[in-house]
Amino acid sequence: MISSQQSAWGFVKERLLAGMVIRNWTAKHGYIDGGFVIREINSHSVRIEPPQGRVVSAADFETIGQMWSGYLAGHFNRPALRNVSHNSQYVISILHQFGYQQLD
Repeated sequence: MISSQQSAWGFVKERLLAGMVIRNWTAKHGYIDGGFVIREINSHSVRIEPPQGRVVSAADFETIGQMWSGYLAGHFNRPALRNVSHNSQYVISILHQFGYQQLD
């Protein structure tokens, strides 16, 4: 669980390592086919493959992180998350992998 001072991005950034394999996951279906590899982490983004060189920003994690509890509870579906971030598939898979819990 995260502290009240820690953001979704801070939570993830402390746990991700280059070379990690993340399985695709959704709240509705659980683990689904495929996954991706963490290639690089810096202060403002994560680069993953596949797709080749895709960059997921800290802002993507913050936006989805603010909706996380609602997503897990079924108040938001994947299309709703996709409307706020085109990287939602990667963000939710990473947040789930590390057991992120949004504090209200």
